[in-house]
Amino acid sequence: MFTWQETIKNNLLISKETTEKAYTNYTLNNGEHINYSYGWHIKEINGVPTREHGGLFFGFKSTGVYLPNYDIYVVRLKNCDCNSPTKITREIAELAAKH
Repeated sequence: MFTWQETIKNNLLISKETTEKAYTNYTLNNGEHINYSYGWHIKEINGVPTREHGGLFFGFKSTGVYLPNYDIYVVRLKNCDCNSPTKITREIAELAAKH
């Protein structure tokens, strides 16, 4: 049995080309460059690339921040639809990347 990290890194579910496509910023038809690709926000924390995704559903919120250079994935789940978990999740990811 493989962990999810091994599954992604070893391209066990989808090809390397498809994974790279999912993590590539795209340009809209009007020429505007966006930091979004197939459900992932393509961002950085202090110059370190991140892949981020969040969501909400009837009183629950979540945010995940993946730092591929460090193979770190930070996820925060909330059981309320109050404050966004994004800021604190990014701060935890930043701290994890420093250690």
